[in-house]
Parts: sequence; C-alpha cells; structure tokens
Amino acid sequence: MSDFDLTASRRYRARLAKQRDYQASYRAGLKAKKAPERDDVAKAALASALASVHRAPDAVEHWMANVVRRLAEDGFDPIASSETVRGMIERAGHKRQEQAR
Repeated sequence: MSDFDLTASRRYRARLAKQRDYQASYRAGLKAKKAPERDDVAKAALASALASVHRAPDAVEHWMANVVRRLAEDGFDPIASSETVRGMIERAGHKRQEQAR
C-alpha cells in the first residue's frame, strides 16, 4: 500500500466520522424539536393514502397501478410490486376493521 493510499484512506475515514457526527446531531435536533423525518412523513402519507383507498374502493385499481408503475420505473419487478402493494392494502383494511371494533 502506498503513502497515497494510506492518506486517502485516512481522509475517507475522517470524512465518514464527520458525516456520522453530523447525522447524529441532525437527528438529535429533529428529536428535540419533535420534527418528523422524511420516513415519518412517508409512513403517515402512505397510511392516509391506504385509508383513502378503502373509502373509495373504485379508486383502488387506479391508485395501485400508479404506485406499481412508479416502482417499476425505479427498477422493481411489476408483478412483485403489485403483490406487495395489494398485501399492504389488504392489511390496512384488516387494521381499520380491528380499530372499528
């Protein structure tokens, strides 16, 4: 290993440590402010969308087709995506039925 490789490796590890510290500080700030992260917003948005789909069953196929199309554009298998989304819709329906009891 050359001196350049060792120097580059040290810089890389230092950059990773700096990023890790920044990320920890950022998350601590969000937690202190009780501000949601993108994943929290996405989870709430998906739950809301799934609830809306159950209130308008005729919109299920259209909504699902849009979601599957977007996943396919991102490189996911359309059939596997369709099965996953359909399962999420079914589970959301069962969850709503249980909450209504």
